[in-house]
Amino acid sequence: MKLLSGDVEQKKFGGDTPYSIMFGLDICGYSTKKVHAILTYNDTNHLIKKDVPCETDQLTHVYTFILRPDATYSILIDYVEKQTGSLYKDLGYSPSKENQGS
Repeated sequence: MKLLSGDVEQKKFGGDTPYSIMFGLDICGYSTKKVHAILTYNDTNHLIKKDVPCETDQLTHVYTFILRPDATYSILIDYVEKQTGSLYKDLGYSPSKENQGS
């Protein structure tokens, strides 16, 4: 799932369309089976550094990405927390002091 800005031309939407948040499964062949969580800031993508394996059975699952005002996040699978942490540490994102309210 991609959360887009209001500047998107829907007729030109594609894989290269800029986004603010991307969250969901990345399953490629037999080796890559993980949950992606990417935030874009100043045209730079910040990918979560911690591995979050996805479910690989034949059942339907609910994936949830929670972003909190204190710059923490949680990733849930079927309402069970699988990963939690700091956006600053786990995404390598370091905002300016004015954005931190200092």
